[in-house]
Amino acid sequence: MKATMSSKEDVISERAIGKLVKRSNRLFIHVVIVCKFVYEGEWFVVKHLNKLLEIEKSDSAELELNKMYMVVLDYSFVFVTKGLTPDEAEKVHSLFQHVVGAIIVMFDTMSFESLVGLLGVERERIIKTLSSLHSVINVLERHTEPIRILYPSFREFLLDPNRCIDKLYAILAFNAHGRLLT
Repeated sequence: MKATMSSKEDVISERAIGKLVKRSNRLFIHVVIVCKFVYEGEWFVVKHLNKLLEIEKSDSAELELNKMYMVVLDYSFVFVTKGLTPDEAEKVHSLFQHVVGAIIVMFDTMSFESLVGLLGVERERIIKTLSSLHSVINVLERHTEPIRILYPSFREFLLDPNRCIDKLYAILAFNAHGRLLT
């Protein structure tokens, strides 16, 4: 983690990196997600880093991962809904459930264009929905590579209501499959 974060040395202290390394509970996936999330912020590296450092420490690696996934999702939802009315934010939530739900319940990768066709959702709306989830979903800028979940534990997290306790993000497999059929 230290090597990956070194290019951001001017804003990331050794102490902060040490704290994040301890929190990882020796899980490589934790380190990778942290690095991707921090880098995803580009202009907001310090803000992303502080969000991760604010997470209350847990003795369980799974709980640490759950909390980290919540930070990533919270940031994504706030980023996408910034400046929207409550009704508009609800529509974004519904779109999140539709787009991310489809990606979560499909175990095969799918091209961006195939996802657009399958969901019947405008290309730009899918791009906006996934725009701040690069740390957990593989979505390239050019949209030429297949879209896929980067970590099986993210899929498990979203599908398990005991792990993903926020109804904004929890994906009910039955509903997600149903939306794909309509």
